[in-house]
Amino acid sequence: MSSAASSGGSGGPGGPGGARKRADKRQAILEAAFTVFARRGYAQACVQEIAQEARVAKPTVYSHLNDKETLFRHALEAAADALAAENLAAVERLRDLA
Repeated sequence: MSSAASSGGSGGPGGPGGARKRADKRQAILEAAFTVFARRGYAQACVQEIAQEARVAKPTVYSHLNDKETLFRHALEAAADALAAENLAAVERLRDLA
């Protein structure tokens, strides 16, 4: 990758940019995992396909989440959190109308 991390800037692994990139990759992996699990089911989904969907290397998936079961659990939790946030926002908009 040719980012600030390779140039020694604040985007390095220890800098704020590095932490943000790691969080962005994790989010991409979780979104890809949800997509693949929804499309193929848990038993038929494979980590390689999730990596391809997220546009990362398979070892990157394992560096963020240790195994398929953990990946599945975290993907569902992330999806549930996103849905809850959307619902809360809708409720707040309704309250503002009242």
